[in-house]
Amino acid sequence: MDIEKNKPSVPHLDENLQSTHETNSEEVSLTIKETIAKNKEIIDKNRKILGKS
Repeated sequence: MDIEKNKPSVPHLDENLQSTHETNSEEVSLTIKETIAKNKEIIDKNRKILGKS
């Protein structure tokens, strides 16, 4: 009995990502910058809260 033939095929992850998620680099860098800015705001708020306690 050939075990290799019974294994399910696993899709290649890189191919799936490229075919289903298409964005240009400007959109990606903008969302990263927005996320970083939001995180900085949250960190600043938390520092103020911890400083008051």
